[in-house]
Amino acid sequence: MENHKLVPFFVLLFILLPASLFTEIKAQQDKDGPFVGVNVGTDVSNLLSAADLVAFLQLQKITHVRLYDADAQILKALAKTKIRVIVSVPNNQLLAIGSSNATAATWIGRNVAAYFPDTLITGIAVGDEVLTTIPSSAPLLMPAIESLYSALVAANLHTQIKISTPSSASIILDPFPPSQAFFNQSLSPVLTQLLQFLSRTQSPLMMNLYPYYVFMQNKGVVPLDNSLSSP
Repeated sequence: MENHKLVPFFVLLFILLPASLFTEIKAQQDKDGPFVGVNVGTDVSNLLSAADLVAFLQLQKITHVRLYDADAQILKALAKTKIRVIVSVPNNQLLAIGSSNATAATWIGRNVAAYFPDTLITGIAVGDEVLTTIPSSAPLLMPAIESLYSALVAANLHTQIKISTPSSASIILDPFPPSQAFFNQSLSPVLTQLLQFLSRTQSPLMMNLYPYYVFMQNKGVVPLDNSLSSP
């Protein structure tokens, strides 16, 4: 539903343990354990109406959705469905939000508080692969995250809605075997602040993964089970 040729796995990591994986359709077995959901983007020409989209999600027993923005019609349609929702702040809004607490508060009021709790918003994804895709904007990331968090605190929503930023898998070097993986040290100035924030607020580390590419580029090194997230 999004313009990318391949939609990535979207993984939430709590203390580096998988807590969520967005891929093929499957019902959630345990709301506090691993689950499967879908990414939804609106920058397409043939998107279903909000009502039809939500009806499709319910028909397929989808319990978790990540929106690539904070589309008002979709958020309204998701009300009272019990589908858990992550809304997103586009990269082009980082400067405005990070520069003004008032702008951050307005964003939270318009895109989160206006729909919660009828729409079960559980997270905010701030930007997308900022550190690697638009490194010139990296200094804007943490100010935007902190401003949004302050707005959540002011609205008394910070314990129910978590904030993070989806990162490219390339922030982790030498990823296989996992025991020898480490963060890209060139990103330390921002990554250190991010990890400290996530720890302080008990929020997830978000990662975009392309396991197909990893498997195809490392045949004979990375086993298929690794790419399929099998035990």
